[in-house]
Amino acid sequence: MAVTILCRLRHVHDPKTSASRAENTMLTWLKGSQYWTHFAQGNSALSIVSSLKSLLFILLSVQASVAIAAPAPELALTDSERRWLNENPTVRFTGDPNWLPYEAFDANGEYIGIVAEHLKLISKISGITFDMSPSATWTESTEKAKTGMVDILSETDDSDLKSHLVFSNSYLSNPIVIAMHNRENYVEGISVVKDRKLALIRDYGYASKIRRQYPNIDFITVDDIQDGLLAVSTGEVDALLCTLALCSYTIAELGLNNVRIVGKTEFDTKLALGVQKQLPELVSILNKAIDRISPGEQQVILDAWIRQKFAQKLIIRWFPR
Repeated sequence: MAVTILCRLRHVHDPKTSASRAENTMLTWLKGSQYWTHFAQGNSALSIVSSLKSLLFILLSVQASVAIAAPAPELALTDSERRWLNENPTVRFTGDPNWLPYEAFDANGEYIGIVAEHLKLISKISGITFDMSPSATWTESTEKAKTGMVDILSETDDSDLKSHLVFSNSYLSNPIVIAMHNRENYVEGISVVKDRKLALIRDYGYASKIRRQYPNIDFITVDDIQDGLLAVSTGEVDALLCTLALCSYTIAELGLNNVRIVGKTEFDTKLALGVQKQLPELVSILNKAIDRISPGEQQVILDAWIRQKFAQKLIIRWFPR
């Protein structure tokens, strides 16, 4: 059933179609299908529509998040860039060990996720070899960047580490969303829930930006995405602000049936590569390689790590047999 519903969602998903029109089309189809009785019992029309909104929001955002870049016919390096690359074919790299579907280090120290797949493309295009430096925590990764233990840190371009790093062009963007208990209705933005207990994840780049925009809110800090979502589930906090892909992925992985995305904030975050300031040639080479990655190549990566990894899990959870 979940596969059929997902296929139907993809069928109504057209970039030229508004979310409300797609939602109405989907709801009409479901009412006329044999699947209606499977999940209509015990679910109000409001909760069904809210679930449809969440699913459509994810599918629309996944495609809309791709940064459009016109691929160049070849990677044209200057003499100084080519000389630098010949002298430095391998660069030291680290990222967030707990940020799937974007990135993580698995039990074997292997770097996986959306960013890892982009690094493979960059390596293929540029010839750069990335020497991975696994970390146990995100704080450990940022310390490696601050102390020069790595050449590149996977980060967002709104990072507070700009005093230490120079950032490449961004290559993906993702909205910051609001996750709350599933009894909550749709939320228009942070200002609507400003008097509730709101949580942000420690040391994440966008957290500082949100705090500056809302200085009168006493945000609660959680150590990671799992702690934040579990705090929402147990009622310790009312809401967690996090990126769409990370939030959706982790809700599905943890099997949290009482937590869902209820709204979008005015913020988004853009993925980039933070490079040590004394390596300007590396920044330039990375930018040229990033510009060579086509929207089609990015969509293949997103389909593998977002739609195929957890979209079906979300449908099964929202629309059980």
